[in-house]
Amino acid sequence: MTNHSVEHSFNSALLSKVHYWREGEKIQNFGDFLSEFFLQYLFLPMHLNVQGIHLIGSVLDDLFVPLTDDQNDPIVFWGCGLRKPDGLSRDRLDRTRILAVRGPLSRAHLRLGAQIPVGDPGFLLPALYQPKLALAFHKRTLCIPHFLDNRDDDNLLAHSGCDLVLRTAIPATIDAMQAFIDAVVAADFVVTASLHGAVVAAAYNKPFAFWDSGEIDVPFKWQDFAASMGIECAFQPDLESSRKWYEAVKSTIHLPEAWRLLLAPPLPLRPEAIVQILHYYSSDLTDYQIPSLFLLADFHRSAEQSTQMADEIVKFIHNANSVYAENTILKTNSEQQQNIIELQRIELTENHHTLSADLEKQHMIIEEQKKALADLQESSSADLEKFQNIIDTQNKELTNLKNTLVTNTEHYHIKQKALLRQVADEKNCTQSVQKELTALQHASHHTQEQTRLQLHDLHVRLTRLSDELGAVYNSTSWRAMGVLRSFATRHPEMARFLRRSAKIIWWAGTGQLRQRLKQRAALLAGTHAMPVEAVAPPLPVCQMPKTAPEPCHLGTPGTRKVVFIDSRYPRIDRDSGSLDTFNMIRILQSFGYEILFIATSEFHEINIYGENLQKNNVIVVTSAHFDSIHSFLKQHGAQISLAILSRVDCGGHFMDDMRRLAPKARVIFNTVDLHHIRMEREAILKNDRMLLNEAYRTEERERYLIRMADCTFVVSSFEEAKCQELVPGADVALMPILRDIPGRQAEFSDRKGIGFIGGFKHQPNLDAVTYFLDNIWPSLRSQNPDITLHVMGADMPQSLKDLKLPGVEMVGFVPELAPWFNRLRLTIAPLRYGAGAKGKVVSSFSFGVPCVMSAIAAEGMGIEGTAKALVADAPASYVDIITRLYNNKSEWQQISDACLAIVEDQNSISHGRHIFGTVLARLDLPAGLLEETA
Repeated sequence: MTNHSVEHSFNSALLSKVHYWREGEKIQNFGDFLSEFFLQYLFLPMHLNVQGIHLIGSVLDDLFVPLTDDQNDPIVFWGCGLRKPDGLSRDRLDRTRILAVRGPLSRAHLRLGAQIPVGDPGFLLPALYQPKLALAFHKRTLCIPHFLDNRDDDNLLAHSGCDLVLRTAIPATIDAMQAFIDAVVAADFVVTASLHGAVVAAAYNKPFAFWDSGEIDVPFKWQDFAASMGIECAFQPDLESSRKWYEAVKSTIHLPEAWRLLLAPPLPLRPEAIVQILHYYSSDLTDYQIPSLFLLADFHRSAEQSTQMADEIVKFIHNANSVYAENTILKTNSEQQQNIIELQRIELTENHHTLSADLEKQHMIIEEQKKALADLQESSSADLEKFQNIIDTQNKELTNLKNTLVTNTEHYHIKQKALLRQVADEKNCTQSVQKELTALQHASHHTQEQTRLQLHDLHVRLTRLSDELGAVYNSTSWRAMGVLRSFATRHPEMARFLRRSAKIIWWAGTGQLRQRLKQRAALLAGTHAMPVEAVAPPLPVCQMPKTAPEPCHLGTPGTRKVVFIDSRYPRIDRDSGSLDTFNMIRILQSFGYEILFIATSEFHEINIYGENLQKNNVIVVTSAHFDSIHSFLKQHGAQISLAILSRVDCGGHFMDDMRRLAPKARVIFNTVDLHHIRMEREAILKNDRMLLNEAYRTEERERYLIRMADCTFVVSSFEEAKCQELVPGADVALMPILRDIPGRQAEFSDRKGIGFIGGFKHQPNLDAVTYFLDNIWPSLRSQNPDITLHVMGADMPQSLKDLKLPGVEMVGFVPELAPWFNRLRLTIAPLRYGAGAKGKVVSSFSFGVPCVMSAIAAEGMGIEGTAKALVADAPASYVDIITRLYNNKSEWQQISDACLAIVEDQNSISHGRHIFGTVLARLDLPAGLLEETA
């Protein structure tokens, strides 16, 4: 497949909103990448009013159905399965359109009913693709590990007992996908820990078994798949037990009727694909079932037209069965002849090598005999004659061998020419059949062109409507009425009174007032004087009035508005990220912006932290003013100049709403840290495969948000480079952790003890303290009996509070950290996983307190020079560095000065103002006080 074809396929997925795991990556998982195969060979790309389409995989789960306020466009699932029985909740199910499922267990748990087709889309592969001969895998046993199984081939072969390993990690090309299918079909037996390895084997009728590799990925999907074939779901440890299992169940395997999936397609079907599938399933389909497939092939053709076309195709198929059969026989014969030629070439090569070896051996014997003859020539002429006779005999044998070789070679060339002529004749026959198929393909191309023209016309109409709407929004009258619209929003009762007054004035000016008053009087009279015999009209249904939200005043008109969306109100006394947000708010206010803040998890309340924002002139948007965040954006999106969406799983949820409802706003995605890096490191540390899968999904979501944002904020140079790697060319700004820098306020001799500071709802902090106490503290305490450790942080778990260790004080939450920084001699940050920059390190440095830290804690924070001596890589290193600095005044003083120099250069509020000003300039937004506009 050419690069152009790959790009075309990916563009088709983008147009059709088809999503799958590792979408856009250079290395793909075979099973998920089948989505691109079906987009190229089964479906026609089309833009539909859906949030997204999933064609394959275990994605019927809440993870793939996000909660949004916009419920109009569903997420479509076709041929997918549940990850676990309760994976898709009922409220999320209402936001989906499920056309077909992988197996009967998914259908039963979701209560979909028998009308929903069952079967993995991989069962359609034999109808769409004819495998090629893969000699390297011919009659071999294959082990197919899971995509995330990183063991080497020798390890896998030793555990499975197979001949070869076939991995599902393939390049992002259709050729690589077809080569995978070729290998499975050529194999003698398939032992697989990849679900779609089993699907391909079953679809092409190859012996297979489910392999217990030591880690069974999503057990429910295997049970669902096995149930679709009517067999038990049993995993086998090795090849021998796999063969026994298959022999026991092969007679009970019944593949689902995969063609029924096409009765509910998510996209229009390609006509040529329908012909292939009809031909493949011709014995299973009846004539009355075929028109329904053609009706689905074109969303714009009427049922009558589809039925007429289906009748013509049915006649064509019945008449062309012999042509297809002949073509199949010719192709099979051609492939067999090619295989025979290849085998004969291999045999001739082996014979040639054997004869050459014999000739060389004979030459060696002759040379040895010549030497022996020369030695004996002087002693006996009789012996010489005897040896001469032996030499003559050997020469004759050598000549005979040469003649045999020449004869075999000539015979091979004659036979090869005959076979080549036969292949050429069969090729001509094949070409004649292909001409008929080409005619059908031309008809398909004509249909595609008509569809493309219709889509183009629709695009032109939409563009024209968008331009007209833009002209209205940009018109002088619309802008002139802006003040009235704003007034009506803030004072709805007064707005209704003015509208009624305007009506009365208009009626009076146009002479309609008397007539309107008469109509009103007649209506009231008819209501009070209705005859007893008359049948009264039905009374309207009365409902309890809903309490109207309180009006929300969005500050001074004409002043630019900035909206922050984060999970909670900034808790500046409890965590570092909150302090960073608060400092951003201070900087933007100094530039003349008015700040609005939305807390997604606290939208229905204002606690003391929300009140603190209000005291600092921040407008807090809550459910007291709007039914939902979506409602707020819908009403006031046009007034937003800048939106800062914090965290992938909080503010990131509103990226699409912000783009749609606030089209003029610039959007900054504030990562806080790249969550997928932290999750991936934790998964590797804990050997948690499910968490690793979640990290991969988070990486894809963060990649999307970086691509959609006008600018992305990161807090470390490491993550800045990572973002450029994820989305080349993206606007990424390094916005470091910002702090006020009080400086060192106590000297070495006035300090004692070491401290750890960090909120314990953040799991890396809890892991760091546990690791330090278990692996470092005992040795450190034995070498420094007088040293003490003070553990501080909000939300400390009871297990830590109850811990009693010599020299360790579990302090817990501290409302003010400055007194502690002025008395501690050192702080520690022994983080084993995490991402972004570390606020505990910056805060410690800003008070001149050295922080002994791990490489993870120091990552991307520009810690160089003298301060680099604070980085430890093992328990012994922590003990050595802490002991040395705790007892050496001059070295402590030198490193304390270096820490202050780092934060003054990188983390001061003034440095943050400069960076923010640069970013606002790139976004065409002012970085200074604004004048009010009319």
